[in-house]
Amino acid sequence: MKKKFWCLFLSLAVSIVCLCSLVGCGGKAGVYKLDSITVDVLGTSKTIKTGEDYNGTTLSEDLFTIELKDDGSYTLTADKLFMLGSGSTGTWAENKDDSDKIDVTVGGVTTTYYCDGSEFRFDALLIKVVLKK
Repeated sequence: MKKKFWCLFLSLAVSIVCLCSLVGCGGKAGVYKLDSITVDVLGTSKTIKTGEDYNGTTLSEDLFTIELKDDGSYTLTADKLFMLGSGSTGTWAENKDDSDKIDVTVGGVTTTYYCDGSEFRFDALLIKVVLKK
């Protein structure tokens, strides 16, 4: 059980590092908070929603938040996840080809994420993360 928790924790940590690569527009602006995490380990899939307990830890919506600002900047906050003060800032823009996605550019590298104005989703390693406004 603890091994699964640490797999989840490590996967989420890697996901945050990937997301630290996050670019502005109207309906998508706002604060997105953690809604659920789906963990895929050894062919088994488990979805943990905020408020639910997973191996002795309760998943909280403020463990991970992203604020997309009207001016095209964003703030990623994961302080409660690492308890060391983790987060990043950057810029975001609507994807020109798909209105349900945003393009995030950091250090000249652009990454595209699903964001329809009410939900922000991404996959990383063994987990799928959903944040909602």
